Amino acid sequence: MINTKTNEGTSGTHDSSAVAGMQKNSLRSRLSLILLLSPLAPAILLMLGIYYVFRYYLYPEYTNATTIAVALAAVVIATFLITILIDIFVVKRYVTAPIMHLVDRVSRFRHILDSSEFHDKEHSSGGLNDIKRSVQDFRTVEGMAIKLRHLETEINKIFFDPLTGIYNRRYLDEHFKQLTYTLSRSNSSLSVIMVDIDGFKAYNDLYGHLQGDECLRQTISLILNCVDRTDDFVVRYGGDEFAVVLPNTDKAGAIHIAETLISKVREQNMPHENSPVTDFVTVSIGITSGKIKHTHKAEDYLKKADEMLYKSKQSGRNMYNYCDLE
Repeated sequence: MINTKTNEGTSGTHDSSAVAGMQKNSLRSRLSLILLLSPLAPAILLMLGIYYVFRYYLYPEYTNATTIAVALAAVVIATFLITILIDIFVVKRYVTAPIMHLVDRVSRFRHILDSSEFHDKEHSSGGLNDIKRSVQDFRTVEGMAIKLRHLETEINKIFFDPLTGIYNRRYLDEHFKQLTYTLSRSNSSLSVIMVDIDGFKAYNDLYGHLQGDECLRQTISLILNCVDRTDDFVVRYGGDEFAVVLPNTDKAGAIHIAETLISKVREQNMPHENSPVTDFVTVSIGITSGKIKHTHKAEDYLKKADEMLYKSKQSGRNMYNYCDLE
């Protein structure tokens, strides 16, 4: 019984294939004939137009029937040759071939739709299971995307400061060690800048914490404008203290950034009546630079830059101090 059913199904498939092949060949023949004859209509009109111009405008004096017949025959032959050339080099290549390719694809698609194997799969429980499995896979991928977005949000909470939007101290502790190790293998330079807002506690006491938060955000914006390379990053190191890490940056580059930042903060003219320096917000900066050695640690750069920051505060604030890291 099973073999009989299989043979019948195969025979039905072959019959449908034969019918589809006959239909395709018939369609191909009709299409080829139509495309072959399609240039004839404009060619005949062109022939009649040429004859009319020749007979009544160019050579109206030629009234001999033999001459006119020869001219007309020449025009007919030329038109026929032009039609054949157009059919061979233009129609078949750019019209017939693409259309026949489309016909072949449509025929194959119809054959697949008409085959018993397709209908068996369509109505079988296996096909339904495949559809269910595809839906489950889609839901799994969608669930993974949701989890990834949630994980990204959690990472942002871990490594980013919620107030200023820049990296926090935890990111510095975990990332800076790997950075110094990587740079030490290529004997690269590293610079660290520590920035502190002068008299920030007095600013908060006078203007309130909301205005103090705005002062922090504006200062961060100025720092980010001075640091424009993709490898550089800024960290909120403390309450009003920030660390700027500059890979592959020497002394001259770090000092240039520090001088630019001090100038930009002054130009902001943010009022600070309780400032120990002026009536406006200012910053003090400490800088260190050096070629990274295998004996250097990330803490060495932070410690040296912090020492220079302390020196700037003791020396009157609103300035920077620099020291090489040996």
